Amino acid sequence: MYVIPPSKTTKKELKNMFQKVLHNFEKEEFKLVNVSLLWMPYYTVECFYQDEYGFTEQSETTMNVMLYSDALEGKDIIFLFRPNFLQYRPKKREEIYLNNVLGEYREVKGPTAKVDFRKISRKVTEIMENVRDKLTDLRSKVKFEYEPSIVRLFTGSKHAFERLSSKFMREGLRDMEKEVAYLSSMELLTKIFLNLRSLPQDLEMHKTQEFYFPYLTMYLERKEKEPYEKFYFISLVKVGRLLKKFREDVLLTRITEKYNELNQLMKSLVIY
Repeated sequence: MYVIPPSKTTKKELKNMFQKVLHNFEKEEFKLVNVSLLWMPYYTVECFYQDEYGFTEQSETTMNVMLYSDALEGKDIIFLFRPNFLQYRPKKREEIYLNNVLGEYREVKGPTAKVDFRKISRKVTEIMENVRDKLTDLRSKVKFEYEPSIVRLFTGSKHAFERLSSKFMREGLRDMEKEVAYLSSMELLTKIFLNLRSLPQDLEMHKTQEFYFPYLTMYLERKEKEPYEKFYFISLVKVGRLLKKFREDVLLTRITEKYNELNQLMKSLVIY
């Protein structure tokens, strides 16, 4: 199998990383059960789509195909993509040497889920159409309900001032601001994760390559209070412009917490 080589590390560096993770969960009384070196499968994916002007565009990204499930919502599917992985060059596993630090951990090869790119393309397109429609509706609502009062306010209308300063109006504006911020962030994140220039129409995806990315996977458990478990994923490829270091992948943790099917998959892989 082809893998992305892990960055070099030391026992001290890993120990500091573990202490940081455990400190964050200390108040919640989580305990570390085990640690594994998980090779997680990814596909390099080509995206073909039409932009808002009807021109055909092409982009490339990578997608986690171990934690994919038909049960995933469209927004969670988007968070499986990692365009930044395109910068790494896969090598054959037998050509990669793990030093005595990483070599201490049990290696696990993650399974590849059956991926239906037509279904994924449809889900992503649907969520983007929904975002576009809601943003259009909100902008129309602001223009219809709030702009006239703002204009009248500056022309000296007492009624306009009372209406804009009312609790109902203030709460309405705050709610719309929050929704616009959320929808705008989803719009931006979709373009970032799928490596798109604009929001897609008639999106098509195709697999071009498979490779495995290394994660140090920490399984934490809490038996007192409410029984609960958590998986923590640390990317073993350092990132950063000036000071390169390992970082946790919080999106993968969130997905395995949200979907029991994926939580059970992780338990079957790393608990032994």
